Amino acid sequence: MEVVLLNTSRDNPLLVYQGYSYIQDGSYKNKIYWKCEHSRNPAIKCHARLHTDAVASKVIFISSQTHNHGRNACKLEIRKVYDDLKQCATTEQPMNDIIVRCTSKMSVEARKKLTKLKHIKRLVHYHRKKQIKPIAKETLSDANLLLTKTLKNESFLQYDSGEESENRFMIFSTEDNLHLLEDALDFHMDSTSCQFIVPDSFSKFCIFYVNRNNEFIPALYALLKSEVSYDLLFGRILMLIPNWNPLLFISDFEIKPTNSVRRIFPGISVIGSYVHYKRIIFQRLQVIIYHL
Repeated sequence: MEVVLLNTSRDNPLLVYQGYSYIQDGSYKNKIYWKCEHSRNPAIKCHARLHTDAVASKVIFISSQTHNHGRNACKLEIRKVYDDLKQCATTEQPMNDIIVRCTSKMSVEARKKLTKLKHIKRLVHYHRKKQIKPIAKETLSDANLLLTKTLKNESFLQYDSGEESENRFMIFSTEDNLHLLEDALDFHMDSTSCQFIVPDSFSKFCIFYVNRNNEFIPALYALLKSEVSYDLLFGRILMLIPNWNPLLFISDFEIKPTNSVRRIFPGISVIGSYVHYKRIIFQRLQVIIYHL
């Protein structure tokens, strides 16, 4: 029977053979010794053991002690899925694609015992974050110094409410891009709270796009500490661009920024972005398929 190598929740080697799981119990020369995973369980104390070659690809010895417990195929199948999720998390594949790929071949019984979708996403996020080198703390605290100028030595940081502010927010743009925003009759704002993009001291990263010759061009960027800052953000942009009076706002279907736009610009037309609409429908379908 095929030998399958997985990892425990602590990333220690786990060997699966004939429907039973074993943990490593030492090695000598060209042998690896394995003992039943339940050997330390006081309620079971299984003494089954086996030996494999140095690369754990072939079983060369099985002890006469048999397992005193049954096989748990569903548990091992779920473990295999978790191991696949950890491996795929290190790639650049989209989150939903990883989950569908790793769970698509699961049996109905194992799928019923699988944890909730939000916990699976948290697992993938956790292992992706482990692969990313941490940003130096001084880089985050001195963001206003590092991002003050563009590569062309133009002013880039337009406003910073300060570290002491409870609802801190920062605005980044250039004079030319502010003029683009001022002249545009419509604009689109896309925001994300992705932990790989947003610094630890903020919760949202926003990009303002303007439509120029049927192309959406990024004109302004903002970092927000809390979603309460949307009203403050738009108010400050109006101070930077006093004549800004857009007629159309293209929403990414987030309620709070949409409500802020309606308060700041009474009478503005609001429509949803088709791209974000498709993304939301796709995410809902993934949830439905996952629970089938």
